Amino acid sequence: ASERLCHVLAAMADPAPVHLGERLSAADLRKLEQAMRILRANPQAPVRVDDLADAVGMSRRRLQQGFRELYGETVSNVRDRLRMDLALDLVIDSDMPMIEISLETGYEHPASFTRAFKATFAASPIAARNAARAGRCARRRQDAARTGSLP
Repeated sequence: ASERLCHVLAAMADPAPVHLGERLSAADLRKLEQAMRILRANPQAPVRVDDLADAVGMSRRRLQQGFRELYGETVSNVRDRLRMDLALDLVIDSDMPMIEISLETGYEHPASFTRAFKATFAASPIAARNAARAGRCARRRQDAARTGSLP
């Protein structure tokens, strides 16, 4: 009986469900794009979906469903993808130590960063950096061979 009461109370507290496939209004699209801009502006910051929903004037449920419909992922998955995109840029295009990159992308522990990076890109950050450097060297050699100059 108490379990049934919990379900009833939860249903009463939750706003009317919005079903996937329901068209997003122009106002919803603007709010979802605003939420995405907030995430892009600071991908390393921890995000609470409730806070993000409040910031753009949507319910948590509508925000999550809108993200799934518009971007194909949850808010958290989008933020994680943005973090990994930033991480990849920093790994490949900078000489920052990995510990600094992990902190810059919002990971408190380098091991957590390495696990997340490897799960996303199927290579460790060091392997990705080395591969990028090797690729740049090979391109320079090819360019030098084409132009006839020494590498």
